[in-house]
Amino acid sequence: MQTPDINKLYAQLQHMQKEVMRLQDELKKISVEGTAGGGAVIVKCNGAMEFQTVKLSPEAIDPNDPGMLQDLIVIAINDAIVQCQDLAQNNLKLPPGMGGGF
Repeated sequence: MQTPDINKLYAQLQHMQKEVMRLQDELKKISVEGTAGGGAVIVKCNGAMEFQTVKLSPEAIDPNDPGMLQDLIVIAINDAIVQCQDLAQNNLKLPPGMGGGF
């Protein structure tokens, strides 16, 4: 059995780390919008899932039903997360062996 070349493995690891950092920087430049309630709630984040804004339409704010607004916000955030995951898996080229399991 052949002993793995530690220097070669280390170089591959460094290359993969650089690729991950490059992909993270690329994702931060992309804007994603999640919505709920027909646009009553809109959340914006970047492709790295760093949330930046939440917009609420007046119709979404019912003081007698705060639970509805809470649910709409969660739905909009989940919508944005799914879009970020799809973006990472489908639109960015991952190095071999890294997979797309974001």
